[in-house]
Amino acid sequence: MPLASRLVRCCFRHSPLRVPWRWLGLSLGLLLELTACSTSQAVRPELLARIRRGAEQVNFGQATVRVPLVGTSTLPLVSVLVNGKGPFRFLFDAGGNVVTVKNSVVRAVGGRVLQKRGKTDVVGIDSLQVGAVVFRNVTAGALEELDVDGVLGFNLFREGLLTLDYPAQQLTWALGGLPAPDGRQVFAYQLRDRMPYLPVRLGQDTTWFNFDTGAAQWFYLPKALAPRLPLASPPQAGPASWNQQAGTQRNETARLRIDLSIGPYRVLTPYFLFTQDTEALLGSGFLQHFVVTFDLSRQRVRLARPDTVPLAMPEVRRAGMK
Repeated sequence: MPLASRLVRCCFRHSPLRVPWRWLGLSLGLLLELTACSTSQAVRPELLARIRRGAEQVNFGQATVRVPLVGTSTLPLVSVLVNGKGPFRFLFDAGGNVVTVKNSVVRAVGGRVLQKRGKTDVVGIDSLQVGAVVFRNVTAGALEELDVDGVLGFNLFREGLLTLDYPAQQLTWALGGLPAPDGRQVFAYQLRDRMPYLPVRLGQDTTWFNFDTGAAQWFYLPKALAPRLPLASPPQAGPASWNQQAGTQRNETARLRIDLSIGPYRVLTPYFLFTQDTEALLGSGFLQHFVVTFDLSRQRVRLARPDTVPLAMPEVRRAGMK
């Protein structure tokens, strides 16, 4: 089990950049606001552009790259060589839009500090290698404390088919594309701040959910949405979270009195974790039942599983439960 499950949001001046790795198996965890309060700490514009790109060059050693997932069923980790050293364990996070590396790894591989920023430095890495794919000239954020060695943000992956096969515990990146959205297996997604979002109908409203592969639970919603949902009962105290700005925060959990459907896939009266975040999330608790394929060029996603038998979600642990 990872250390205290964490959410990190990195907001650089003038442009929000998130560095979220939300391992919410225990709590919503660390929320770290890194908005620069002084001009001296603002990220330089040329570095900001490089952080957004992630890598200046991507080299494929073969047309189809397959690597095993080395984490758990709800924690998709891959082995990564950093500057030819390692392997290190990196989280693949579709809920992250920048690359993040632990400071100890940066030091161990001879990474370069491009700008000191106090809690989050901007660093340069010559190469990240995942299987036969090499990302070159990577610009990343570096943090002293991470539950993993690093995080591969969705911004690194720009074209082709990227498949996260949860049942087989395998990550594949290959050439090709998906057919047009059919509302059954293939859906259109939107890129928002370089992360994928899917529209999901909840009662009378449509909510855009981020595919947050770094989140261990099933579904997360902002607390502000709770009054608009057809809940079976009022929200109750859920697992607590902690962040560096506000300390301990109280989250809530409640169950829908209707099913949740995405195409033909149905979850029976699911539980939601209501957090103080501002976004809705599809976590790996839900995604672990699927083979998830992103068509990176056309912004399409395929959710595939052997059948359409409705999923029964376990109850989200409430405060005081053992």
